[in-house]
Amino acid sequence: MPPSWPWFTTRCSLRCGGDEAELFEVAALISSAGAAPQILHSDTVFTPTAQLFTAFVALQDVTRTQGPTRFVVGSHDGERGADAHRALAEDVDDETFCSTASSTSVLGILSAGDASIFDSRLLHCGGPHFVQTPPAVLASAASAAAAAASAASAVVALEAEPTAAPELLLPVERVLFYVSFRHVLAATDLSNADTHGAGSIRPELSQLKLRLGELRKQAQAKRDSAAVA
Repeated sequence: MPPSWPWFTTRCSLRCGGDEAELFEVAALISSAGAAPQILHSDTVFTPTAQLFTAFVALQDVTRTQGPTRFVVGSHDGERGADAHRALAEDVDDETFCSTASSTSVLGILSAGDASIFDSRLLHCGGPHFVQTPPAVLASAASAAAAAASAASAVVALEAEPTAAPELLLPVERVLFYVSFRHVLAATDLSNADTHGAGSIRPELSQLKLRLGELRKQAQAKRDSAAVA
């Protein structure tokens, strides 16, 4: 287990109503280079109370160009949340609301091991995953290279042609460990298949109905065993 596991599970317990929260999803979210952005969405419909809490754990650094998740602040609860969901439902082209939401949203820029924890009613979307560093960044790098070459030529005559700035290629895939727990007071008929169409947990694992408290105890036992060893 990563060092952040105790921190993560403690916060999940607080948000999900205690250690009886049931493991609902466990999967990997993979965004390949060149992937288009997702449409704005929530993982469950808007309801007066919380249903699920989800964590995206970065298995590598997630930069602005690698499809980080954009979260619309406050779109999960109360009147503000109801208005945000209503506005999205009325925006058939998903353009007006997205541009409006950008001023009230944050990007999940993460370092390896960091986690974003959010309510499943929160509106969010994965961003575009660029094949390489966007043109604006490349232009900046090229400009810096040209300035360096110019400074060097003032001191010594350069015989070779100046080389172009490197393209600063990004990793081909961005992977997030994805886990969610059902709130202890959530609707009993909430099913994984209904939430995402194709379930994001193996059926045999779902049937075990694992509880957060059990997973915390197992993780603690492994840490204790490793400390003794």
